[in-house]
Amino acid sequence: MPSGKQQAADTLKRHWALLQAIPRQPRMATATDLQGMLKAAGFAVTKRTVERDLQTLSGSFALVSNERSKPFGWSWKKDAPAFTVPGLSPAGALAFHLMQKYLEPLLPVSMLRALGPYFELADTVLGEESASPARSWMIKVRVVHPGQLLLPPKVDPNVYATITEALLDERQLKTAYAPLGEVKSKEYTVHPLGLVQRGPVSYLVATAYDYEDVRLYAVHRFSSAEVLDAPVCKIPFDLDAYIASGALGFGNGELIKLEVMFDEHAVQHLYETPLSKDQAIDAISGGRVRLRASIPNTPQLFWWLLSFGKGVEVRKPVALRREMLETVQAMAAAYRGSARSRKS
Repeated sequence: MPSGKQQAADTLKRHWALLQAIPRQPRMATATDLQGMLKAAGFAVTKRTVERDLQTLSGSFALVSNERSKPFGWSWKKDAPAFTVPGLSPAGALAFHLMQKYLEPLLPVSMLRALGPYFELADTVLGEESASPARSWMIKVRVVHPGQLLLPPKVDPNVYATITEALLDERQLKTAYAPLGEVKSKEYTVHPLGLVQRGPVSYLVATAYDYEDVRLYAVHRFSSAEVLDAPVCKIPFDLDAYIASGALGFGNGELIKLEVMFDEHAVQHLYETPLSKDQAIDAISGGRVRLRASIPNTPQLFWWLLSFGKGVEVRKPVALRREMLETVQAMAAAYRGSARSRKS
């Protein structure tokens, strides 16, 4: 039988694990939920023990229970300070700082609220550790997008919170959404499948109504959103495979065998960052190289090729070569027309 000292230590560890498992308002967890979390953490206790622990801990910590309906739900108060034992280290504070700076658009709002006190604590720790390597690291690293920098669109924070809640809880959404180019919103019932940050824009990956075709919805174009009680209709779906298909380049999943002639200097970076796993680059006379790769056919690919100007010539597929030729001819005609108008 464990000694009194050992029992006290076990109780302390269980209380510590329980306090970590309790969510922050507005989310709640019942005693049964918390019992399951403790079991997963290696604490085999009864529901009654958890209930007694909660009553005991609520006398010393900022815990609240919702007793309006059974089963009762337990939460940390919204404004409760972050519970941490031991104190947050400079390395941990740096991790929270970088999470807030770069991952905030990809976290559910409910989790961001729960993490709020930790972000504040991290700022305090990094402020106090003015000479620490962790603080100096903050001014030494940045994430830069390779394309033209664009300002992010305005997103309704309440709508975003609702969308992330539905995605987290796997519930359907009743929304008002304005497709690109349209001013008036239309009503859609969607089944959230994923959230993707593409440059400054966040996209909800979802199906609509009873259809199984997956679509992208720009989050900033939602004017309203309401979480429904109905669960999402699950379909076979892999977010990584969806992205790899070229969908975020706004393609339709078509894979093409690309063959392009490049000026040698224009293609140097593609030796280190290839377009595809089967990419092949062969030297051709006259300072040119031939690149071949299997790649999704997307508007993004077209814009990227066009950005090389005279340093690129698309050979295959023929349809892409024709589209490039027509675009270049139209551009040349526009410039010639503009030059004539300035002279007249």
